[in-house]
Amino acid sequence: MSDITFLVEEQKVYGHKALLGLRSEYFKTLFSSGMRDSSASEIFIPNVKYETFLEVLRYVYTGQVTVTSETAIGLLEASNFYKVEGLKAQCEYVLHLNIDLDSVCNLLEIADRFDARKLRQVCLEHLLDHYEVVTTSQAFQEMERELLVYVMKEACKRLNKT
Repeated sequence: MSDITFLVEEQKVYGHKALLGLRSEYFKTLFSSGMRDSSASEIFIPNVKYETFLEVLRYVYTGQVTVTSETAIGLLEASNFYKVEGLKAQCEYVLHLNIDLDSVCNLLEIADRFDARKLRQVCLEHLLDHYEVVTTSQAFQEMERELLVYVMKEACKRLNKT
């Protein structure tokens, strides 16, 4: 009874345009745009793993999915792309629970890349709380220039408040 088939890693995934459009701004726009994909019966999904896409759809259909530290980054990327905000929030929370001195720079970059604002703020606070240790790490030195500037500005703001 599906009216859309997604091709993900050469596997078919069946869906319902109306339901997908109700729970995802991306799908709503896709199916109502009048563009070629809005009337297509099959849509190729590049750059998303099959298992990740299934989890996104599971969340869209049921409102529930188990996000683990192993799946959180892939699901964060997909939920950001498909504009599934509830799933995105769950991913941010799971990643937040896993912040430590070794991961904070990487997670800050991920949060920045996928517009995960809460995660970005938590990472920034953790980084600033452990500034001397984190800023000497290789991961910090390899961060993108714009993000480094942002961290330095926030560090200066914190210093000026004290």
